Amino acid sequence: MDSYKKAKSLITVLLSTAIVSGSFISAFADNIATVNDSEAAIVSTPSLEAPAVSTLDVGQSLNVLGSDGDYYKVAFEGLQNAFVLNDFVTVVEADGIVVGDNVIVRAASSEDAETVGSLSYGDEVVVTGINGNFYRIKFDDKECFVHSDFVIGDMIYSVQKIDSAENGGRVKGKFGTIISDGGAKLRRTPDTEGDVYAVIDRNSVLTVVAEGEEWTTVVFEDTELFISSPLIVTQTGVKPETEPVVLSHHTDVAAKADAIIAYGKKFIGTPYSWGGTNLSRGVDCSGFTQAVMKANGVSISRTSRSQANDGYRVSKSELQKGDLVFFSTGGSGISHVGIYIGDGNFIHSSSGNKWGVTIDSLSSAYYTRNYVTASRVLN
Repeated sequence: MDSYKKAKSLITVLLSTAIVSGSFISAFADNIATVNDSEAAIVSTPSLEAPAVSTLDVGQSLNVLGSDGDYYKVAFEGLQNAFVLNDFVTVVEADGIVVGDNVIVRAASSEDAETVGSLSYGDEVVVTGINGNFYRIKFDDKECFVHSDFVIGDMIYSVQKIDSAENGGRVKGKFGTIISDGGAKLRRTPDTEGDVYAVIDRNSVLTVVAEGEEWTTVVFEDTELFISSPLIVTQTGVKPETEPVVLSHHTDVAAKADAIIAYGKKFIGTPYSWGGTNLSRGVDCSGFTQAVMKANGVSISRTSRSQANDGYRVSKSELQKGDLVFFSTGGSGISHVGIYIGDGNFIHSSSGNKWGVTIDSLSSAYYTRNYVTASRVLN
């Protein structure tokens, strides 16, 4: 054991000397990191005040030359000084040197795991993960494990941590990061008309099942769903242990929308009354929508024109149950509102021939001609 300690101390000194002198030995020239955040950028000095020299793409690989505080120095397009913030990349490979003789290589990260080979003093290895007291390495084109006491390297401490699992700690798979500024919709079917299950925020990470040019299949809440491929960047590795940020959950929204529609239908036949807000005695169009929404815990403005600014605008092709639909029936901007109930229909309090709370079709000539916009207030 004394000879091991001496060898380890000697190599540590050599490594420190190489780093200080700026001359890296070849064994430590291939530390690889992948970009994990769409905010990542190359800067010329390791400082938060430094302006970005170039942006980076999620999943992009970088050769890490060393570290400087909270930054990694990387090789990038021939620049003499190129740095990236540590938090924005994940070190997936780090070179190391074996500092022991007959070091056992095991099939899993355990002292009891099967022996698959051995390494000698001075052998070079590539470390791809850390699991407790073991390093995961590449060995004979396979992923195996050695005890951390017998391998050293200047960048090993930065390599990604991996979980213990039935596969011997080899937690590796395909995952994707949302890159759309406004988040991304997860749909039940791979088409733009498919029901939306949830909207997930930018930088959220999801397990990827399959990739296609137009649609990528992901897993969310143990359910396989579909996301437009340009909105997600995929990579293979150890999936970060973070929960997706949910902007809206349409399983909850759909239930609330159904409740709102069912409640509104109870008042079919209530007469139209200008300025009215009583669902039983008489309501105007915006009085109807406001009262129905309020009874279901949703607060919106009083007039149709103001209600158009509640929530956020959605296109006619993306209408969902519970959305507010707006019309210009007086020739001077928005003057009428109703609640979309699905299948191209909406419920509203009409001052026209039907006079009162009723259901009409958006595809009728009158409402097609006077349709203006829609707003989503359920989220």
